[in-house]
Amino acid sequence: MKKTYLCLALVLAIASVHLSICAVAEDKDKGKTKKEPVVTTLAKQVQGEVSNIGKRFISVVYERDVAAGTESEMMFPIDAKTIRLEHKRSLAEIAQGDTVLVIYKEETIDDGNRQKTRHIADTIRFLKPADASSVYKSKAAATEDAQDIEGLSLKGVK
Repeated sequence: MKKTYLCLALVLAIASVHLSICAVAEDKDKGKTKKEPVVTTLAKQVQGEVSNIGKRFISVVYERDVAAGTESEMMFPIDAKTIRLEHKRSLAEIAQGDTVLVIYKEETIDDGNRQKTRHIADTIRFLKPADASSVYKSKAAATEDAQDIEGLSLKGVK
């Protein structure tokens, strides 16, 4: 009887060790089938006219087809702490219509099922201020143009 219990205990011990080894091997296999996302980063640049600028973004029109009435535009999120400015001291000095060169990182994340691409602005280089032929004029210039069109009032200059 003692031999039977001893054999049964030995078989149970061997089975539990075998099952724990198989479970560890199974966990390792699960990790192998799960694909790690592949991240590729490219440095690119785009030059164009500022169509809109805010505290957290800048939009640049880089191509315009007047005949078809279409524009190609890119919007970049901006982190005021990490963005580098060249030829200007702050983002407040850049206005609509100014010509800028934006150097950005194009980050593509591929996890096997889908690809996600995002653009991260790294440097904004001011090239030239808005000219008279610009479609995007600053708000101050637009109000001055409106005053010129209206002319003087009947009451005269105040």
